[in-house]
Amino acid sequence: MKDLTMQFAQFFTDKDADAIGSLLTEDFALFDPALKWVRGKETVVNVLKKQFSETSNISYEVVNAYEDGNVGILEFKITLDDLILYGVDFMHWENGKMTELRCYYNPPTPPQNELLKPFSTQAKSLVEGAIYEHYRGKRYKIVSVGRNSETLEESVVYQALYGDRDVWVRPLTMFLESVVVDGENQLRFKPIQ
Repeated sequence: MKDLTMQFAQFFTDKDADAIGSLLTEDFALFDPALKWVRGKETVVNVLKKQFSETSNISYEVVNAYEDGNVGILEFKITLDDLILYGVDFMHWENGKMTELRCYYNPPTPPQNELLKPFSTQAKSLVEGAIYEHYRGKRYKIVSVGRNSETLEESVVYQALYGDRDVWVRPLTMFLESVVVDGENQLRFKPIQ
């Protein structure tokens, strides 16, 4: 059984959905956190073919392999292009065929370069040192545009030109939005210079 389990991993790396299909029973069931339950050999093979055709670089690295009765257990590192998943596959075998595979893995994280898209045109339009007036009459100087470290939301850093000259941070969308004052729309912050 361990040989069959390792064969599955090799077929996955080889992007050979039909070879994987040869290891499955007709009523095979796959559990994947993203797909939930996928049932039927033909359906699973088609799902794999689609995934393999959309992915250039695939690697199924076996970190550890175990077996318990008729269950093969693989601790894995799977690479799908820039995406890396760490997890465990539980493969149930009967008479040399896999009847069920339950896959559990860490939630995928997009590659860093995908997360950090260039600043928006709106963010780029805010010039460091530019003066803006709040709709209530106070003036502020743009210090910088940045991102929230958790959400990557664009934010404006600005400094009061009065009092203790406090520094504030506000989401860019809120900084640039309109507000209703005395029944009229006006910019929350309007450029002065």
